[in-house]
Amino acid sequence: MYGPVAAGDGALLPKTILKRINKLCKDYFWNVEPDRRKLVFHSWNSICRPREEEGFNIKELLSWNKALLAKWLWMLDHDSVGSWAQLSLGIKDRYPESLCSIIKVKDEILARTGSISAGIVAVTSWYKHGKFRVALAYDWFRSHGPPVSWFKALQGPAILPKHNVTAALAALRKLPIVDLLISRGLILVNRCTLCKQMAEIHMHLFFRCLYSQQVSQGLVHWMALPTRSNDLATELNWMVHSKGRYHWKHNWRRCCLAATISYIWQQRNGRIFSGKETQPAALLEQIKNVVKIRLLACMSHTCIELDSLVPLCPFRVLVDSLCKFLSSF
Repeated sequence: MYGPVAAGDGALLPKTILKRINKLCKDYFWNVEPDRRKLVFHSWNSICRPREEEGFNIKELLSWNKALLAKWLWMLDHDSVGSWAQLSLGIKDRYPESLCSIIKVKDEILARTGSISAGIVAVTSWYKHGKFRVALAYDWFRSHGPPVSWFKALQGPAILPKHNVTAALAALRKLPIVDLLISRGLILVNRCTLCKQMAEIHMHLFFRCLYSQQVSQGLVHWMALPTRSNDLATELNWMVHSKGRYHWKHNWRRCCLAATISYIWQQRNGRIFSGKETQPAALLEQIKNVVKIRLLACMSHTCIELDSLVPLCPFRVLVDSLCKFLSSF
């Protein structure tokens, strides 16, 4: 779905087709149902940005298509640098439709750079090591956002993708909690769905709610941590800047954090839409089970790779001991 979207002759695909493909992607990402309207708080342009810019690294098809057409633009006269900048639509039927689409991309490049010389510099920068890099052109065409550093704390093979997405939306404060619904005028009373006492905001729901505290305290005891954070931003910042952030215990902590946010969010939605309630102890066991399975799966994969390289590698002994340690809980 996210491969080349330019037609073989270089024609720009119609916007209706691109919008239709984007809609299918949006419906899948937001889990939109045909007969129900979905309320979202994160724009699609933001979602299509890289993870280090508060996005989810999904390609924006219109910008990707323009990047591919920019490659055709370069191929027109790549032996004569800058000659493509002299192309002009002129008379409407002067060029075939495919070339007109390429010239439109050229006009956008010159309009954004402000001059022909700056446009030539921009296009030339996309040609590296004897090859036109479409990724560099796409990075130029796409929308950009403010950089963030905490995205590294939610990366790792042990973290499930759905847990990653939920935790990232919580860090961005984009989950549709009661506080945001009130700001849209959809709800009048702000009460936490889990504890029924305080106002439901991101910080309270995942860290200061009585229900969430019971789950978090159980995980802190399970991981033998000295303290427990009361804020998601503080926890993510510690994970990013900690000296031992690449140690397996920190991967364990990352996996627990992402899984806890995801399961608490599921519990909150389950109470609202289906009336199902799960006790904190039961939810804690669910989180521990999924974390153990994910960590053991990653360690088992590492063991297989080590067996093919050095069967008696000292790291293999460490992995085996870690697997036994996790299995003992």
